[in-house]
Amino acid sequence: APAAGIGMQVSLESLGRRESLISISDGRGRQAKFRLSPRHSEIVLLLAAAPRGLSGADMMVLLYEEDPAPATLRAELKRLRDLLGDELLRSRPYRLDASVSGDWLDVEGRLASGDLRGAMQRYLGPLLPRSTGPGIVRLRDGLHESLRAALFASREPDLMSAWTRSSWGQDDYEMWLAQRECASPASPLLPLINGQIARLDREFS
Repeated sequence: APAAGIGMQVSLESLGRRESLISISDGRGRQAKFRLSPRHSEIVLLLAAAPRGLSGADMMVLLYEEDPAPATLRAELKRLRDLLGDELLRSRPYRLDASVSGDWLDVEGRLASGDLRGAMQRYLGPLLPRSTGPGIVRLRDGLHESLRAALFASREPDLMSAWTRSSWGQDDYEMWLAQRECASPASPLLPLINGQIARLDREFS
């Protein structure tokens, strides 16, 4: 039988946020948008990143740094199901029965297609930056380092400048050095770049 959740769409905003914003459309014109708790943000994000679903054991490994009682995860999933509904959150395995999109997936897609400028515009910060769940940390670090590596390869001073002006890139010493190498001798940014490199030399020497 076709899944009850067919036609449902879920969109997540999780970049630079402690808690995800979730938008749900049921395909029949009804929509809802609300903020998830930090733990529910982690669970939904992990499910969004695993279209085929996750077992309870998989979820425990990806969600918790230490081993909690299985009942802890079951209680969280019950609260989440009460919030999202049975049509959307399925079990055996746990999965989202919907078409899923997300801001971090958009950045990944733009990077994969070579649209670095578009990826930078959409990158609003690390993925759930306060989360310590191992699965979230892996997703967050993977995206962050992929974007950073693409910036180094681009040799685009303005894109590097956008990174070093951000809260997550302002102490990126290697990026400041690369930015200095790429800047023209007449660039008005050179005094700023040299000043920031000197600051980091003092702070981390």
